[in-house]
Amino acid sequence: GKEDRNIISAQTNVRDWVVQSQVIVSVLSIVVGVVTCIVLVLALGDNALHADKRNDSSNEQSNHYSTNQQEMLQLAEQVTIACGVSSSSMSTCKELCHNHMCCVEQDDEYSCKSDVTKDCAVYAGCVALIDDNLW
Repeated sequence: GKEDRNIISAQTNVRDWVVQSQVIVSVLSIVVGVVTCIVLVLALGDNALHADKRNDSSNEQSNHYSTNQQEMLQLAEQVTIACGVSSSSMSTCKELCHNHMCCVEQDDEYSCKSDVTKDCAVYAGCVALIDDNLW
């Protein structure tokens, strides 16, 4: 009698506890899942925003690089024309080449041909100022 009721009561308490534990674990799992999703969405959204900024920056650098290349090409053309054989006066050639004569210097001690910051390819025409065979 009484012992059977106590055993049944204990079994009911254990079963209730197991069900409550399962409900709590399920709710906690859902909460953790939702929070994880929110964090991922925010992180990915933030990275996407930064990626857009990086792309804009990259495009700006690319556009600047293209513009700079175009300017260097135009300058090289000016040097070539000003220092060319058909040029009537070498004054423009001298003006353009004045600070870049190291680019056409034959003596390695004074040459800056290997210095990429000097853009020596642009000033190749300046060789006319030092090469008597061109005149």
